[in-house]
Amino acid sequence: MFGLGKKKQVEPQVESSVALSKIHSGEYRLVIKGSLTNESMKTMQATGAHEIDISGDVVVLIDAREFTDFACEAAAEDMTFFSKYDAHINRIAVLADPKWKEGFMLLLGAGYRHAKVSFFGPDEEDAARQWLEA
Repeated sequence: MFGLGKKKQVEPQVESSVALSKIHSGEYRLVIKGSLTNESMKTMQATGAHEIDISGDVVVLIDAREFTDFACEAAAEDMTFFSKYDAHINRIAVLADPKWKEGFMLLLGAGYRHAKVSFFGPDEEDAARQWLEA
């Protein structure tokens, strides 16, 4: 088990959405709303792979301010995307509630990959963007 969160008793699943948009050349915003599921994780990776193939090296701002939980353990354990594309991702900044910091840092392999990963609180978008551009 990947250990991103504790198993919950039967609760309704929160709808998931992920959307990747280009801010400018080489800089992308990934918005995660609701639950990060195996399906949304695979969609996110496929879209990211396509954009890296087009743009080359990138930095990514993950906006997870409306994120609710990790439900993507199987997809998170699949390291295919990271093994192929990690060298092309230079920095990842995460905007989210501090209670999700440990899970995101684990999910993103902070400290174990080429990309530098930094976490910012929900009101620190300016600082996150400055860090990405440093």
